[in-house]
Amino acid sequence: VMNATSGTPVAISDVAGDATNHTWSTDDTLIAYQSNLDGDLDVYVYDFGSGTTRQVTDNTIADYAPTWVCGTNELIFTSDVTGNPDIFETNALPIDAPAIKVEKVALQLTDEPADDVYPQSFPAEENASREGKVPAASMEGIPGIQTDYLNPELAVTPIDPTDQTGEGVEAMKVNGCSALACVDSLLYHTNQTNDWEIFRLDLDGLSPIAEANLSRGIGEGIHDVAPTRSLNGDYVAFVSNRDGNWELYSLDLATGQVMRLTVDEGSDINPFWSPASGSIVFQSDRSGKWQIYSLNMSTYETTLLSNGSGNDYDPVYSNAGDYIAFRSDRQGSSVLFVMDKSGSNVTAISDAAGNASNATWYNDDELLAYQSDLDGDMDIYVYEFNTGETRQVTANAVADYAPTW
Repeated sequence: VMNATSGTPVAISDVAGDATNHTWSTDDTLIAYQSNLDGDLDVYVYDFGSGTTRQVTDNTIADYAPTWVCGTNELIFTSDVTGNPDIFETNALPIDAPAIKVEKVALQLTDEPADDVYPQSFPAEENASREGKVPAASMEGIPGIQTDYLNPELAVTPIDPTDQTGEGVEAMKVNGCSALACVDSLLYHTNQTNDWEIFRLDLDGLSPIAEANLSRGIGEGIHDVAPTRSLNGDYVAFVSNRDGNWELYSLDLATGQVMRLTVDEGSDINPFWSPASGSIVFQSDRSGKWQIYSLNMSTYETTLLSNGSGNDYDPVYSNAGDYIAFRSDRQGSSVLFVMDKSGSNVTAISDAAGNASNATWYNDDELLAYQSDLDGDMDIYVYEFNTGETRQVTANAVADYAPTW
């Protein structure tokens, strides 16, 4: 952990294990993460007040992909303890409490004989579980599903984003949790219907557990994936191949109505809501190359935003909604660009001599952090919009990657 503008990085996890999937609590006093410190993946929590770490789970099989119940100290995570991936909940505190046996102490939220993965409990979360271990499953060719550990050296390779085989897939981002975003349910993926679907699990009054199949894709080989909830909490956008190719759909959480948002012969993936929930940016190869588009949620009109000479990927709205960051191979490497929300004033902000990815905005949109291999290995950089200057935040001979604020 480090200050974004000054200071020296401070290690908060034990170097004897590989730690990933860090996620901040709402009040920024705790960080949860997964580590294989004791030989298998377990969930840990670091407390900034005391500078101490608690091993939350202790099993001989994997517990991973932690996230927070918004506004609480409750952790939600995935565990293979039942023989297949299920979602569990437990309290992260007290920090000096002993590790728990998941099957004996944690509250089991899902119990189907299927893989339940990628829990996310608040709209701003783009689910960091994808940068760590994902249960072994047949997920190839499904947007938003990664089947292996993040490889930081490959994470910036401009490849076909629909080829999700664990190679060249960059980590997803967590933008944080605000009071506005807190909701009483979580979304997750499950293949309990034999195909990947999006389910909602109500967290207010967990006995009995209220669970609902939100996307309800029908038919063999029909997958609904990559859910992202609007910041007002009313809608979920997701990607589905139910009509023959990958298209964007929305789900009204109040009525359960599913609406197809895009209609074209290309693949439309990577949806990202604007802060006011009035539009969605996404990437599509409908023109023969990957480009960035916006979708007006009032008129359902689609507008081409980027039109460079190469492929453009991974659009991310700024927190105020005025700008969009994305990466492109138009200069030969993976370069980060920023443009106005209208698609004008496209500006490169990373050095084309390196491959940059994983753009993440600071709260006031004055800074943008990312990873780049500019100096030969992956490091963290921060671009300041007021000055146009870039700071290399880390400098190591090994990889530093997947920044978040």
